[in-house]
Amino acid sequence: MSALATIRETDRKDGVIVAHPVLAGEILYKGSTCVLDTTTKTAQSNDGTTVLLSAGDIFAGVVVETVDNTAGGKSVRLYKKGTFLFPFPVGDGMATTKVGLPVYINNTSDDGTVTLTTDAGVDLKIGIVAQLGDTANTAYVQIDNAIGNTAA
Repeated sequence: MSALATIRETDRKDGVIVAHPVLAGEILYKGSTCVLDTTTKTAQSNDGTTVLLSAGDIFAGVVVETVDNTAGGKSVRLYKKGTFLFPFPVGDGMATTKVGLPVYINNTSDDGTVTLTTDAGVDLKIGIVAQLGDTANTAYVQIDNAIGNTAA
């Protein structure tokens, strides 16, 4: 390979929003967390019942707008940077001492809830607690450095 000898036009995106094809039959709701399936690399949300995390699934971001892929062929836009308000289980006891702690999704939570606790199954770190929310059991989660984390 040789060095450039002339200018090259390079396409650029701002990098905050990306798009991925959605798993057939999935409905991804605005504001939910989204992962890419370890095998197919299609977007899905774990609902805690029918669609579950598997080892190797990749955290891809937060859904920008609801996408209904029951008919197939759709993509979803995802925020891959930012700080988002999420509900936490009551048992997580949200308090100022929780700021800076890792935040997870797992198969004991669902696509509308995040948690500070790991379960005995598959966990995926999606960010850190950046600030407490204005209501009980909510907090802002910064996801910037968690994109690309894999479930274990």
